[in-house]
Amino acid sequence: MTEIVKEFKTTDGLGAMLWKKIYAMSYAKHYRKLFQDTPIEWFLIHESDGIDGESDPKYFELMNKFNNLLYNPWKNIDFDNIPYKVLCPDIGLGTEPPGFAKNNNDKEFIKEATAFNKFSDIVHNSIVIHIRRGNAIPENPRYTPDHFYENVLRQIERIVNRCQLENPDVFICTDSTNKNFVPKGIKQERMWHQPHLHKDSSGYYPHTSIDFDLLKNVFPNLKIKNDLDTYDSFIFMLTAKVLVVGNSAFSQSAGMLSTNHVIGMPEKNGLDSRHNHFKNKIGGLDPAGNLLWEAPH
Repeated sequence: MTEIVKEFKTTDGLGAMLWKKIYAMSYAKHYRKLFQDTPIEWFLIHESDGIDGESDPKYFELMNKFNNLLYNPWKNIDFDNIPYKVLCPDIGLGTEPPGFAKNNNDKEFIKEATAFNKFSDIVHNSIVIHIRRGNAIPENPRYTPDHFYENVLRQIERIVNRCQLENPDVFICTDSTNKNFVPKGIKQERMWHQPHLHKDSSGYYPHTSIDFDLLKNVFPNLKIKNDLDTYDSFIFMLTAKVLVVGNSAFSQSAGMLSTNHVIGMPEKNGLDSRHNHFKNKIGGLDPAGNLLWEAPH
């Protein structure tokens, strides 16, 4: 009997759906199973996407880019003609929500993710720090305060020395904005109706920004990237020499795929041990933003 691995599907943002796809693909590769891709057919639109609802051609263009983002070694398999097959019961669509591997102590398979990176030959001499903002308001567990990143920026020289970099650029990559956002269409409104997302009486969802002046006071040469669309932001993070991921499945996905250096976020619960298990992780951050180096492999 041939076990087929499928990703666990959610009605969510691109980052969360991409993370689940990479997670399932990594499991299939590690345990020599077959992965059957389920294309992304919807996603939660953020203000930073610059998309005017699901009828906007940009919506389908962005979805198509993410559906072709990964190298898929199982792409040409004719799954319909496999005679004896069963859905893998240990991960993804074959398990109970949220589709994680049943063996919670098994994380090594996640390191297979770098095999699906189509952009490993592209690298820019940068340290990129992803800060999840936008609709991640302060009461959201994914929110990390500005003072945490002040501390990270004070340790840039340590990162430069550890990674033997030569005059790298240092970027904040973020969806930070002072704008508010109104989801268009019933489907988008339903996706936005979730914990820690609150709209006002006019239907606007307030967004949370960053005190860039505060961070530049710590590191004057800091550069800001908050004008890229979702796809370009992802590729920018993925191809950096050093990526400091955020509390976000979006940059966590880039960290999983990265063939460069990755720094993880503080451990908060059992999920973080999975979300921070990158093949090229060189260290992590404690709850105060202090660097903790990994032992050399």
